[in-house]
Amino acid sequence: ASLERIYQLLSQPSPLALRQAQNDGNSDTVNGWLRLMAILNNQHAVPGQRNWQLQSWRKAYPDHPGHRYLPDSAEPATLLEAYQPAHIAVLLPLSGQLAEQGDAIRNGMLSAHQGQASRLSFFDTTGRDMSRLYQDIQQAGADFILGPLLKENVDTLNSLDPAMPVFALNRPAHQPVLPHRYYFSLSPEAEAAEAALHMWEQGHRQPLVFAPGNDLGRRVATEFNNQWQQLSGQQARLAYFSNQQSIESDVRRALNNGNSGVAAGVGVIRGSSEVAPPSGPIDSVFMVSNTTETRFILPYFDFVRDSRAARLPTYVTSRSYVPGGEAPMSELNGLQLADMPWLFDGAPQLMEEVETLWPTVGSSWLRLFAFGYDALTLIPQLTQLREGAPAVAALSGLLSLSEDGVVQRRLQWMEYRDGEWQSGNEQPVPGE
Repeated sequence: ASLERIYQLLSQPSPLALRQAQNDGNSDTVNGWLRLMAILNNQHAVPGQRNWQLQSWRKAYPDHPGHRYLPDSAEPATLLEAYQPAHIAVLLPLSGQLAEQGDAIRNGMLSAHQGQASRLSFFDTTGRDMSRLYQDIQQAGADFILGPLLKENVDTLNSLDPAMPVFALNRPAHQPVLPHRYYFSLSPEAEAAEAALHMWEQGHRQPLVFAPGNDLGRRVATEFNNQWQQLSGQQARLAYFSNQQSIESDVRRALNNGNSGVAAGVGVIRGSSEVAPPSGPIDSVFMVSNTTETRFILPYFDFVRDSRAARLPTYVTSRSYVPGGEAPMSELNGLQLADMPWLFDGAPQLMEEVETLWPTVGSSWLRLFAFGYDALTLIPQLTQLREGAPAVAALSGLLSLSEDGVVQRRLQWMEYRDGEWQSGNEQPVPGE
């Protein structure tokens, strides 16, 4: 009777209200009901579209009590076939402030699409209402959506529950785990988690995270710490710097904290009470810094410690990249950096073509080009990767998929030596 009551209550609201009520604060059962009734209450759905949505719902909520309200036509589909879309709708900002980024991604996709039979249609998302845009996509006859790029657009598109697969180019705030939803992003947070994993594999056990005290710095430091706790059961030490004037004292404070309790200005994120606070001397540093900050800060670490002592192994991510082949910066020697294999001669022939066509672009444009290239290339492999197929070597890294449809990216680690990036003498990763 209570099921019948839920069904009756939820038969009243509009599909839009039900979709907007879904969020991460609800239980799976509640979100399942809201999603199911949003599909069933939609009077305007084309039958094929509604069946698609119901099958997707059935796969996402295999044990949900709402199954008894599914029409017979929503019988489960067989195993997921590889996607072979005939017409891909690509949603990117192609005008306005992000036009340059959108253009780099689009060029990557067009390059990867050469010789393919499917059709690509580009839709500019700048200033567009997503529900209107979705109607345009349906009218154009697309059967796969690639994008959008901005988080809020991904959220809005998800809430419309599109009746076709969506491979979004960002991770939304509310991420429903559904069979035909996939997410790919080049987030600094994901790079920090990769750095924690790499430093653990290199045998470090007492890392110091040194980050700017702004919103980005704190987010990235927190993500490193989350990953470190999963690996080690310990907190990482987190210290923040404010500006160039105070950098020496910020470094001193961060390093002294390695030998004693928590010093002023050094944030240790308070986790659950059973996580042990870090103790013992710092054995490595992860710097959440851009190129300018890295060059400025590194010498202070040497100066404050003892110039005769070997430099602490120091790790950075793509924000600290400097192109190889320029005048050597001796202060960076020994720095370990993670970035896309593409920037380290990963695909020399393609890079040559790109440099001929776009001779003046910088590394951030090249990364977005690789992002677009990989996104398009991954489409036919998404279903197998989600079911555990081996990772794919791509321009932007070694790519695999988590069970919830998020692309996981392992980066290439290189060491800076006299103006060039060289692959360090990597210790073998345990278990490989």
